[in-house]
Amino acid sequence: MIRRLRNAMKRLWHFMVRVDVVSLLILVAALLTIFGSLFPQIPASMESDLQRTTAWEQETSGRYGRLKVLFESLGVFRFYRSPIFILALSLLGISTLFCILNRWKALWRKAFHREVRCSDAVFDVWDHATTTIVESTAGFLPELQKKLLDHGFHSQMTSEKEIVHLRADRYRLSPLATLVSHLSVVLLLTGVLLSCAFSWREEITIGPNQPAILAGQNGTTLYYEGFTIERYPDGSVLSYQAKIRFADKAGADVQNIIRVNEPITYNGVSVNLQGFSQAESGETLNLLVVHDPGYAVVITAAFLLFLGMTVSFNFPRGRLFARAKPDGIVRLAAQVDRRTHPFDREFATLISEIKTVAAFSKGDQP
Repeated sequence: MIRRLRNAMKRLWHFMVRVDVVSLLILVAALLTIFGSLFPQIPASMESDLQRTTAWEQETSGRYGRLKVLFESLGVFRFYRSPIFILALSLLGISTLFCILNRWKALWRKAFHREVRCSDAVFDVWDHATTTIVESTAGFLPELQKKLLDHGFHSQMTSEKEIVHLRADRYRLSPLATLVSHLSVVLLLTGVLLSCAFSWREEITIGPNQPAILAGQNGTTLYYEGFTIERYPDGSVLSYQAKIRFADKAGADVQNIIRVNEPITYNGVSVNLQGFSQAESGETLNLLVVHDPGYAVVITAAFLLFLGMTVSFNFPRGRLFARAKPDGIVRLAAQVDRRTHPFDREFATLISEIKTVAAFSKGDQP
């Protein structure tokens, strides 16, 4: 059963590669995102507030006029929660996940499987290769390893019928960055879907005798406990902070100090102090309450994507093979994963250093 499922996944992946489904899905998702950004999106939390919904309806009617009815029937004001947008992101995430499942074994083997021996074709086909005659392979190979280490290559050797094989790797774990980048895309899409489906925000006002109940928080009530203003010598406002208290039906009672640009979090809800107004009964606080379960996922995905792309572009895996025969003939070949990486000059410098230190004899064949 597992083998059949694996074969089916491979056939599906080969089909997706042939028709370039992933690129098509990326294009579709990008176009849908751009289309949705052309229209204001009504927050899900606002739809339960009749007064705020009415005000929003009046604003959009003034902006779009008669077209407002058409746009509303097409669902453009709720586009990021529409089935077509969620389906596009879901398909893109699933295709990326298929890519991870199909490639992880090859990339894992690429990073951790280090076969010291290589075929003759490596020395004939690889981008950087040279053949040299040395006086003594016994004295040459240790110097070769030392110079390779100076260039960041970690080497290992093995012998077979008086022929010494050497392999050196640099940044050998960098192929795993591809998996990290693909995984970050899946996490990013998951975070976006979570935000589209479950996030909400609302603006509330609380005062000394005006507590507010937080939506979707099982009866959690937000209370005003005090307010402090710091002023400049001329009387203008320098900064201000407020003491607020969260209380829920379970008996929890938590006090916090909230400041401008320093939101506080309670049970997954972020509370932001936007401003205040003066009243006879005291200061009234204007708060923005946000619940976004996909935020942390998106931030984590962005970090992983940046990390994976940084490693992939700046630390490409490099390999070098050497084969030394008893008659003193040594063949060397090297290659980096990214052909655009400027390795030509480094390889020439490495060969020059080896020749200088190891005292190569005549008969070199570049």
